[in-house]
Amino acid sequence: MKKVYIVTGFTGEYADSQNWIVKAYLDEKKAKNHVKKLNSWYMKNKMHQDQEGEEGFMPGWPYESPPKCPYDDSCWPDYTGVYYDYFEVELGQ
Repeated sequence: MKKVYIVTGFTGEYADSQNWIVKAYLDEKKAKNHVKKLNSWYMKNKMHQDQEGEEGFMPGWPYESPPKCPYDDSCWPDYTGVYYDYFEVELGQ
């Protein structure tokens, strides 16, 4: 059975958290590379949230808008930063 690899983003905490789909790939390696690019970009810009929920540092929050990520147009991070990952699902017919 074919698989689809869905890249997702996460920001926030508890009830005030948001998840969104960034992109889907048929190739797992491409999904992993996209996630790596996204997390690297947000780490470089000090807006990354690690997998254990440790918050990133958002310089200027909430007075300045965060820079836009070139790899995810739909992201609008909150003060906790952003974390990206991917998951796989079976492709239906």
